[in-house]
Amino acid sequence: MNLKTFSVRRFTGPILLLILASVTACDRSSDPSDEVLANLQCEIITTCPSPSKFGMIGDSWTDFAFGLELQRDMLDWLRMDGFRITASVVAGHTLRQEIDSKRGFIQVINNAGPEIKYMFVSLGGNDMLGSIGEYEKNGFETVLLSRQTSMELRLKRLVQEANFYKQQKYGGAPLTFFIHGYDYPNPNLNSSCVLAALTEGATQSEAEDLIRNITNRHNEFLARMDSEIPDLHYIDLRATLGGPPVSRSDLMFDCIHPNDVGFQFVANRFAYTVDQFTGGIRE
Repeated sequence: MNLKTFSVRRFTGPILLLILASVTACDRSSDPSDEVLANLQCEIITTCPSPSKFGMIGDSWTDFAFGLELQRDMLDWLRMDGFRITASVVAGHTLRQEIDSKRGFIQVINNAGPEIKYMFVSLGGNDMLGSIGEYEKNGFETVLLSRQTSMELRLKRLVQEANFYKQQKYGGAPLTFFIHGYDYPNPNLNSSCVLAALTEGATQSEAEDLIRNITNRHNEFLARMDSEIPDLHYIDLRATLGGPPVSRSDLMFDCIHPNDVGFQFVANRFAYTVDQFTGGIRE
């Protein structure tokens, strides 16, 4: 998800200019600025071959600050734990954008090569919480069900189209997908958080109940997708950060993103569940 404070968002303009101006190769450099640029090229505009069994498409839980090393995110911790992952990740990304325009999964398959077997998906939070005022304007249940219907169609398309592309290109078995839900936000943590648009005027307990309900319903939706999509496995990350009703403030960067330690906790839980399916393969 990408519901960031201004201190993070203000970097996006210069970074996009760097992307547009970049013509260098994807070799990593010891220069920190070159490292950031290489990360942007390889994982946001997905230009770098990176043979691996694991691919990933994701939002700000896997690209916390558009390539800037403000803190480690879930992707960083998974790599530090030994996973070799070919990624196409960008803060603010949605499942809608992935299917309708970016289609980073194709570049991941291209760059990972014929050994790719698994695809990690860190998408859906922005689809649920974007334009959050619509919940109050048009009714919570109506908006939630509409968004879940759209997400269901796109998630099924993602699995079908990625597997068709992979098998046409390389043959072999279809990919196995892992998608995670999100842990509980903490709407009381940061007044600049976009959740304030939904919880304005509510008591603390009312705000916590509302956000907990959205989080639970989103996770219940993903659990249903697990049962309906044969190649998809859902990973429940709820209560990793001390909730419910809300995640602990000392494990959060802002109202919706874990901090460095928090991301380590969710990455460990994600990895543990993946290992149950893969037998502990990391490379």
